[in-house]
Amino acid sequence: DSANLFAMNEDAHMAVICGTGSVVYLKLGDVYKRIGGWGYLLDHTGSAYDIGNAALRVALHEEDFAENPSALSQILRKRLGVSSVWEHISDIYNGGKAYIASFASAVFEAYALGDQKAVQIVDDTAKHLAALLNAGISVYGAKPTAIASGGIFEHYTDIMVAHMKKHTDTQLFITNLPPIYGACRRACSLANQNITEDFTSNFTKSYGELKK
Repeated sequence: DSANLFAMNEDAHMAVICGTGSVVYLKLGDVYKRIGGWGYLLDHTGSAYDIGNAALRVALHEEDFAENPSALSQILRKRLGVSSVWEHISDIYNGGKAYIASFASAVFEAYALGDQKAVQIVDDTAKHLAALLNAGISVYGAKPTAIASGGIFEHYTDIMVAHMKKHTDTQLFITNLPPIYGACRRACSLANQNITEDFTSNFTKSYGELKK
């Protein structure tokens, strides 16, 4: 089976992506595997969408049960320009996945203020991502290291790494290079193009020009 086939595979590498969605990818020699990444309707936690979704649910729950508003709820109301999140519910549904994901930053803002509900959301996210990485190690024999990519890791590196360390021994490498960098290297390799020491710096310069 796959567990035996890939056990102790020295060429087993992982990458964890946490942006609007979340997923762990593994490269096992010449074989690629995916863990998670089922999409926002099926994934439970681990993405900006889920973080934003959890934040909105916290605020709505507090309003339904007449609880004192947390710092997280107050930040959401201020951003929405409303006295209650419920007033904005139709706009939230109309905004869809990307709009809900945009509220992830409110969680980290509340986290910085010590809001315990925000801390719990972040830890739940870290726990889910850690579980995907742990599965990669136990099921496929991947190395206990992974490249971490995506907006959540890019903007909240220290927070996410600190919480993930509580749930996994996987060592995370955060890079400021975009995911397409790896695709570009792979394309060059498949085309038998020589990858020189200047590849990374040349890519960074040309990619920066394309983004302007």
